[in-house]
Parts: sequence; C-alpha cells; structure tokens
Amino acid sequence: MNRVWIELDKPEDDEHAEQIVRAANAMMAKLGVEHGVFSWVPKKEKYALYYADNGGFVYLNDRGWWFDLDYLASTADEA
Repeated sequence: MNRVWIELDKPEDDEHAEQIVRAANAMMAKLGVEHGVFSWVPKKEKYALYYADNGGFVYLNDRGWWFDLDYLASTADEA
C-alpha cells in the first residue's frame, strides 16, 4: 500500500480549528471521500478522524493521519 500523510495546523483557537477542518474536509471531498473526515473536539482541544463505515473515531494526538494513497488516487471506476 502507498500512503500519504495529511497533517492539520495547530489552531489558534476553536474558530480557527473549525476553519481548518472545513478546508481539510473540502479537500478530502475533492479526493472522492464522501463524508466529513476531520472534526475538532473543543473539550479535548484535539482533532478527530471519523470513520464513515462504523461511526468510530480516533483523536489525532499529532494532528495527522496516514491515508491510502492508492484509494485516494483511484477513479470512480477503479474504486
């Protein structure tokens, strides 16, 4: 599997974090991901990554995540 690391900037405050999340999710949508991937959790002051298939999530302690580059680079016919 080929992978790509996506890391979000450290936010200045909750509003800035939400702006970053909106931009990151818009980018992921352009890559063909059909659900919001990133979220900001104000109580934890951390980003979270959501899984659409089972509704689970993980906190991003280092603000980033490895994604399957082959999946993100594939066309609709290949997926």
